[in-house]
Amino acid sequence: MMKANDAGVVREEIGRYLIEASAWRPSEKDKWRARLTITRKGEGLGTPLSQTFRDISAVFEDAGDACRCAYERGKKLINEGPPNLKI
Repeated sequence: MMKANDAGVVREEIGRYLIEASAWRPSEKDKWRARLTITRKGEGLGTPLSQTFRDISAVFEDAGDACRCAYERGKKLINEGPPNLKI
């Protein structure tokens, strides 16, 4: 169940990667913040690896804008690869 201070999660697979972008706010008075997790699917029976990005410093009035920011950052990280994407 989604918490009152959370927005929905946007998920998209790009190649071997899964982007999970969402928005949250610490309290009803605060602005929305972007949250991003990228998971690389394991090879064969290998274990998937995930990396969470908590350094998205921008804040937003709207949860949708925060989700879009996280999603766009995820796509960019996958396309650029290392050094920021370590999985």
